[in-house]
Amino acid sequence: MNRKRIGLALRATDNDYQQRLRADALTVAAELGFEIEVVAAQNDSNRQQQQITKLVEGPKGPELAAVLVSAVRDDVLGDVARLATKAGIGWVVLHREAPYLAALRDEFPTLPTFAVTPDQEQIGRIQGQQVKALLGDAGHVLTVTGPLQTSSAQKRLDGLRAVLGSGTFTITVLESNWSSEGARMALEKWLAEQPKGTRPSIVASQNDEMALGARQALRDGSIKLDDAALEKVPITGVDGSPSFGQRLVREKRIIATVDVPSTAGPALQALARSRDTGERPAALMVLPISSYPELTALSPRP
Repeated sequence: MNRKRIGLALRATDNDYQQRLRADALTVAAELGFEIEVVAAQNDSNRQQQQITKLVEGPKGPELAAVLVSAVRDDVLGDVARLATKAGIGWVVLHREAPYLAALRDEFPTLPTFAVTPDQEQIGRIQGQQVKALLGDAGHVLTVTGPLQTSSAQKRLDGLRAVLGSGTFTITVLESNWSSEGARMALEKWLAEQPKGTRPSIVASQNDEMALGARQALRDGSIKLDDAALEKVPITGVDGSPSFGQRLVREKRIIATVDVPSTAGPALQALARSRDTGERPAALMVLPISSYPELTALSPRP
């Protein structure tokens, strides 16, 4: 693999984790001798398909070694992935898995086609463990998820349910779009529909952006609904970057998060090994994750 250009197709640019992917990719690419071209779809799956098609079919397409994709939706990229691989371009799924990858690996056995993801179900399990550390064996857990047609959101929810399935937990699911504003609006609508005095024991958001939106909704709700206890509902998140999620914990705006590493750097390192040794990356690379703070630092709340 002598090509040096890498396309990085991000889901959005207004999200802390997506910004980490971009920064990590640019840093690691410079160390490994790759050139990065970044596009961002701003949560529009059609736009993402068009952006990737333009990368592949554009005048610099023959220089592409691979496209790294943080997908808006998992289920719509099979055709554009095949377009890339037919052109001799590797395909790397970031942060999720993709069912179409197995067929591409069979059809194009010499190309680097693989996925790099944190253990998504374990993320949900850690959130469930955080909830149990904070609440004990009972409580009303309101979880704010990403779009449930994405594998990451569904697996995180599965992991949460697996841990909280025993005991006397009630789980309410609010589906959002990974954004702070989307979570704020979803929780605000839910609160408006509940009987007066209804509040969750905890809010478990599937990323830190949505955790921040949930915090705003609870703060606003405490005023609109004349319920000061709403503002004290604990909130957890996911992603845990030192500059955002972990900072929110230190500032006590949320009570815990899950530390999720960037997938871009490990993906580029795997591509560089393939370039230098001819060794094809494994179909799936799973990265470890952890609670922030450690579970032992979380104590039951009144």
